[in-house]
Amino acid sequence: MKNRALIACLLLATSPLAYATTYKCKMADGRTVFQDIPCAPDAKTEHVRGGQQGSAWVFEKRNDSEGKPACFVQSPSIGFGSRYRPIAVARLRVEYTKDGAIAELVSAAEPGTPSMPFSANTNGVGINIKGQAFLSDVRLSPNGTLRFGAKDSAKLVAQLQADEPFVIRARHIKSEALFDSMGDRIEGFVAAQQLAQDCVATTR
Repeated sequence: MKNRALIACLLLATSPLAYATTYKCKMADGRTVFQDIPCAPDAKTEHVRGGQQGSAWVFEKRNDSEGKPACFVQSPSIGFGSRYRPIAVARLRVEYTKDGAIAELVSAAEPGTPSMPFSANTNGVGINIKGQAFLSDVRLSPNGTLRFGAKDSAKLVAQLQADEPFVIRARHIKSEALFDSMGDRIEGFVAAQQLAQDCVATTR
């Protein structure tokens, strides 16, 4: 029985789903490339970020609806309601552009907790960070995310850099009631942010 448990742990630890790793490769021709596989032998690895999914901020690069590259920092799943039986989960995401950073809350889903869309009623919705005013400049975007205004996004990013815990208050469409997140501290924001900023600098 102990051997089975050990094998299961080893398989999880070596699974490609267990870790999110981003390689920043300086190519021989001078280009900088971000990828999820190791750099080629003739390329210089400038930064390797590995973090267990579900426990830390991660950097992501993906194409938007128009096919343009977008650079993000994204949190692990954040539960609302009860720690052991959340009524909904979401992820806090910060998109970096040449003009700055915009934060948004994205509805997510996990086994046993289906995706629950946010309500268009944003009264009372926002983020509370210890020692700061409640950040409530938020609206429901056409794609269903709760998007924060530029000033509140900048304040939020400054506090995330300081590794402060935060509580998100959101209203979900099925209940219309306000629910708070658990207020956990999430590590690794600064490292993931650096990758996102480097990504923006190297994106044409």
